[in-house]
Formats: sequence, structure tokens, C-alpha cells
Amino acid sequence: MKQAVYVLPDSPAAREDFEWLKAEIKGAGGDASVFAADSVDTWSADALVDEFRRSRQEAYLALAGEIEQVVRRLGATRRARGTRKPAAGRLLEVFRERLAALERIDFFGSAGRDAVVTYLAQLEAR
Repeated sequence: MKQAVYVLPDSPAAREDFEWLKAEIKGAGGDASVFAADSVDTWSADALVDEFRRSRQEAYLALAGEIEQVVRRLGATRRARGTRKPAAGRLLEVFRERLAALERIDFFGSAGRDAVVTYLAQLEAR
């Protein structure tokens, strides 16, 4: 184990992802192994869950901040009706995709998601 270790909850989807990644690495001439842990001591399991939650929370908060900035800009610029609709619509879609990507890897229900959803609703209303 020279370069890195990646940890995901033991689920069929996670195993499939790791096997796919292993095949990609080997196909590129690298070496990879997939290990499944049967048990982790209590402190380690709690620490891993906390790290997953912290990481996702940071990502949610960063995304919420970006969306909030766009909402403020749209509120501050009073333009003719419809002038900003296409740009805001594209941003809304990009932000929704980013939220969906975060939700796919938020295995433990991290804090911060609700703020993103709130700002998305505000952006959609604008």
C-alpha cells in the first residue's frame, strides 16, 4: 500500500465502483487491490463516519455559498424581465447536478444539504 487507501461503506455499489476503478488502474499499467474489512474497532468506525460527514458538510457549505452569491447577484441586478433567465437556468442545472453528485457520496446524512436546497429554491424563484 504505497500511494493511497480509499474507504467506502461496504455496499454492492461501492464494491462495484472499486472493482471498476481497479480494472481502470490495471488497464493503465498500475497495480490495485480491493480489500473488504470485516470489522473496524469502534473508535475507528466512528472516526471514519465523522470524517465522511465532515467532508460532505464542507462540500455542501461551499456549494451553498456559491449558490447564495448567484442569488444575491441576481437580486442586486434589476434587469429587464427575462434578460438573465437563460444564464440562471444553466446555473441552476449545474448546481442541481453538483448537489446530486454530493448526495450520491453522502453515505451518512451530513449537515449542510438543507442550505443548498434552500438556495436552489431561491435561485429557481428568481
